Amino acid sequence: MGYHEAMVKAEEALAELLNRVRVRPPQKARRKRPKPVLLKGETPPLHELLTQERR
Repeated sequence: MGYHEAMVKAEEALAELLNRVRVRPPQKARRKRPKPVLLKGETPPLHELLTQERR
């Protein structure tokens, strides 16, 4: 078997393997944003107050 035939066979084997194995797309890693530090007397934005209540 020559090089070309070996490559064709290898590609077919790989294609069959990929068909059998379910590959899930990679998920983007979510980075947590640091919370802004509030100055004295400063109140957090309204939406932040509302989300804190829900937790």
